[in-house]
Amino acid sequence: MVKSREFKLLFLVCAVFLIIRAIPFSDFFNRLTDNSSLSKYLGGISHGVILVLIGCYLISTNNLKDLAGLSFKRFENKYLLIPPLLILVFAFSSIVGNFAETNHTIVILFLIQSILLGLSEELFFRGLVQSVLIRKFFERKNAIMFSVVFASLVFAGLHLVNTIRLGGIPLDQLIYSFFAGIYLGSLLLLTGQILPIGIFHGLVNFLFMFNQVLPDYKKLPFIQNQSILEQVVGLIIIILFFSPLLFVGIWQIKRIDKEKISRLIIY
Repeated sequence: MVKSREFKLLFLVCAVFLIIRAIPFSDFFNRLTDNSSLSKYLGGISHGVILVLIGCYLISTNNLKDLAGLSFKRFENKYLLIPPLLILVFAFSSIVGNFAETNHTIVILFLIQSILLGLSEELFFRGLVQSVLIRKFFERKNAIMFSVVFASLVFAGLHLVNTIRLGGIPLDQLIYSFFAGIYLGSLLLLTGQILPIGIFHGLVNFLFMFNQVLPDYKKLPFIQNQSILEQVVGLIIIILFFSPLLFVGIWQIKRIDKEKISRLIIY
């Protein structure tokens, strides 16, 4: 019965995430304003608010608050948040000179959208999917490694579904999402807090996609419009650039005290 409940919950989590993200809130806001950028980010904020609320509700009602890092009982290994902070400082330094060119209202809305969507993804994929898998398979060998890897695959796969829906299949997005998922999953289990990880996730999205709010922004072509050589070279660069996330994540998972995790599991 418990096994059946866990599988149903995993299906529900993925289905709810995809359905909410597919709701065209921006179309509603288009009726209220002629500014397409304003409508786009208000729509994204709407997605984020709803997903954060649903994610918190599902975590709470399924006895996953401690394991998912949604309680304040445990905040350990704070030093592990220093590397993410340095990444943010580096990324911010690369875009700070472009702020003067932007519409500040749009930038603020994009920032709010990014943080909400980043937090919502952490709640759904690390807080729910990863935690449900750990609870379900905890007694098995390498249960934590399996749970983090599988949740990261689901995270990457749903990113791929979303990009296919938008008209492309960027494999670099798939690789980055998977590597980042491993790292963030290990970070959650070692620190015990999902909020700073969700904010970090959102700020990374904001900083690395900041060019979207620049006046001369042009959407780059999807990877299938590139030559095979360009695709291969691009994927190799992505793998090399983001592989430290994968290796550090795996190393951190191996450091996790399984006994500590066992005390967080409530059936």
